[in-house]
Amino acid sequence: GAEEVMARGLRTALLHCLAQAVLYVGALYAIPQRVRALQRNDVEHIQWRLAMCGVASALAVVDTVAVLDDTSALEGFFASTGALSSVAKSLLFILVLFVGPTAVAGFLALARGAETLAHGRGAARALDAAVLPARMALQTPWQLLRNIVVGPVTEELVFRGLMVPLLLQPGLSHAQVIAGVPLFFGVAHVHHVYGMVQAGVSVGEACTAAVVQFAYTWLFGAIAATLMLRTNSVYGAMAAHVLCNIFGLPDLSFFSAEQAQWSPAFARLYSRRWALLALHAVGA
Repeated sequence: GAEEVMARGLRTALLHCLAQAVLYVGALYAIPQRVRALQRNDVEHIQWRLAMCGVASALAVVDTVAVLDDTSALEGFFASTGALSSVAKSLLFILVLFVGPTAVAGFLALARGAETLAHGRGAARALDAAVLPARMALQTPWQLLRNIVVGPVTEELVFRGLMVPLLLQPGLSHAQVIAGVPLFFGVAHVHHVYGMVQAGVSVGEACTAAVVQFAYTWLFGAIAATLMLRTNSVYGAMAAHVLCNIFGLPDLSFFSAEQAQWSPAFARLYSRRWALLALHAVGA
């Protein structure tokens, strides 16, 4: 009957979502051993990683198009119509969610810009210092391409843009999709346990780290899926992922009295630490 057809469709969707998650991660292990032995930030390693992400994403697109009976939902999520609105709404949501980190980052950006001007390095360098967060300013162009362009875009393409239509096809509700699709995103990060153990971390510590990572990747995945479904566009989720990668996890170092001693900017943050903590709580 209809229920059997729906159940069969759901099994098919789940299997293909799982296959795409395994494909995306497995492609990274298809990189030659010589290259994988290089440092993570080595240019050749990054280039191979970007290439394999592209290959895995392309194969996932082919798989999704082949499985879907009706590609109209898929086409709608990737349509250019409404893309700018989706991006703007999603970025605004993330800025509100990260109101505490945004306040800290804004204050430090102004402080870096002012300090650069004070040292006579010119307005252009002052603008660079103000716009790029400190941890981003220390990254090479290849690292930035990986962390804030290719990584977020391909992950949203596969784990939201393709998987959400797959899960909608058998009749899952938006709430079920929002809760379920991040599980594949979280599973895709479990392989980091192997890398940590290889690096000398104990199995227990590696598993604990994996559980924590699974929790926040699931949470972000649910947020990204919500943004995509609410705005009917994958581009907002991509933009949100880029912004979250720029912010990173909330940095509470403004609570450090030690940092306040050597940095005038952190000293001013430290004096306002309780107000900043309240902003973090409001956003959360």
